[in-house]
Amino acid sequence: MSKDSGKGGKEDVVQFGGNMAHQKPKNLLDAISNIQWYYAVESGGSEVPPEFFTLRDSIEYYWIGLRSAIGSAIIGIFMTPFFIGVLEKYIPVFGTTNPGAFDMTFTIFLAMAFSLGYSLLLACYVGRYYYGTVTRQAIKNLVSGFSLANIIKMFFAIILYNFIYFKILEKGYLTKLLYKMYPAVKYETLNKIYIWAIEFREVFITSTVFVTLTTILIVILPIVGIIYFARKTRKKIDKDKKWD
Repeated sequence: MSKDSGKGGKEDVVQFGGNMAHQKPKNLLDAISNIQWYYAVESGGSEVPPEFFTLRDSIEYYWIGLRSAIGSAIIGIFMTPFFIGVLEKYIPVFGTTNPGAFDMTFTIFLAMAFSLGYSLLLACYVGRYYYGTVTRQAIKNLVSGFSLANIIKMFFAIILYNFIYFKILEKGYLTKLLYKMYPAVKYETLNKIYIWAIEFREVFITSTVFVTLTTILIVILPIVGIIYFARKTRKKIDKDKKWD
């Protein structure tokens, strides 16, 4: 990397060379590290050409943001009905079907932990680096990929939960399904399973609402965080320039 001093008091223009210029980020940690590096250059008063952040870079950051949310999205889709089942006292937790306030809070936290953790990371940590042309573009693509993955998760979960509610756990279909297990399974046992499943069926409606609301929260948090911390960062940099 080298700097060419501009004439007439213009800002320095940074020229990038070597492997550092296009080091492909392999995961979220690499992407954030690169964003910090971009920020360090641009916040120092050096101008980075917009062309430095190529189409390939845009796609890579978008993909990393999307990929980082896929794992937590899959966990959330399949675990949410069980967490809601705990809250509505259909599934025991810590040996009881009557959870206290702490148990319920802990259960809700587990349901949101992974996605909320990534969202807060982007909002509170990455958001503070939202300054400069290249840095902003990298963050935009990272957050856009993350948001898209969560929106896809939300629609997939809605379709899946409604399919289970209206098809799999529909009374007539469930009866036929359980009848296939008879006489291998006793009638009394099948009847208990049927009653529990019909009651548990309502959990999928609650899960649909829960996933929708939490997804909105998870998508909005990084945007709000970036706006808030970007203003603080800009004020800090302007103040530093004023005293230089």
